[in-house]
Amino acid sequence: MPRFFFDIDDGEKIRDAQAFELTDLYAVRTLAQRTAAELIAHDLQKTAAIRVRVDVRNESGKHVLSALGYGAVLIAATADAPDGTEASDEVSHSSPLDRATRHAIAARRAIDEDGSASLRHLVNMLMHEIGRTVARRLCAAEHKRMRPEEGEDFV
Repeated sequence: MPRFFFDIDDGEKIRDAQAFELTDLYAVRTLAQRTAAELIAHDLQKTAAIRVRVDVRNESGKHVLSALGYGAVLIAATADAPDGTEASDEVSHSSPLDRATRHAIAARRAIDEDGSASLRHLVNMLMHEIGRTVARRLCAAEHKRMRPEEGEDFV
């Protein structure tokens, strides 16, 4: 049975030395996807955004495929804090995307009260797309931060 190595890059590069014996490329793809998803779920416990890459090599060292995963957690503050006090000035001066997130959450709550399945589906799509946009921006900022300055070597 062919062996495949799953190298991981989640900010720290880890080269697989043990390998997995898998029957075919479908099994490789499935394991790469599951590995990326599990790493994202684990790392989101520590940070609000994560980027994970799983590169798969075959026994001869040839690159077979890559699985890329991005995750982000959005937190929208309400107008009032849970204890009834007013929200801080930080909330009132938040970014447009933060405000859109709060509005989408408020819309979802209102739609849940109304019970409209089609509207619930649409607001879920909106919230999903806001999350994807935030994750892309966070990953782009992280990529820019990690890019070497001109003339510098990247390690």
